[in-house]
Amino acid sequence: MNRTIKLLMLSDIFVLTGFGLIQPILAIFINEGVVGGTILTAGVASTLFLVTKSLVQLPFSRYVDESENKTRWLILGTALIAAVPVMYIFIDNIYQVYLAETLYGIGSGLAYPTWVGLWSMNLNPGKESFEWSV
Repeated sequence: MNRTIKLLMLSDIFVLTGFGLIQPILAIFINEGVVGGTILTAGVASTLFLVTKSLVQLPFSRYVDESENKTRWLILGTALIAAVPVMYIFIDNIYQVYLAETLYGIGSGLAYPTWVGLWSMNLNPGKESFEWSV
């Protein structure tokens, strides 16, 4: 397995583990700790993330395929994603939650297609199935 694949795996572990710990309690946080927060607004926040990610990801994936420096876009997307938990610390109303989830969607829309593209470009010939299963 080459170095790029190992670094991509490591970054994915950090991002997915971080949000894997935050997402299950996000609805409770919004419902009990944010002014104007309800279960409905928690659902709206999650929907806002998914819609934003979907709207950014498809056109951006076409752009990044032509880009020379894919790593720059991966770092930018991951930095935006990493900023969201820091924002949660200072959130006190629902509109800030919506802003954080929108930022999370933009970051994911930038990072995910770039990550998959870099992963695919760096697979070892003859070991593609194994490396995708890792």
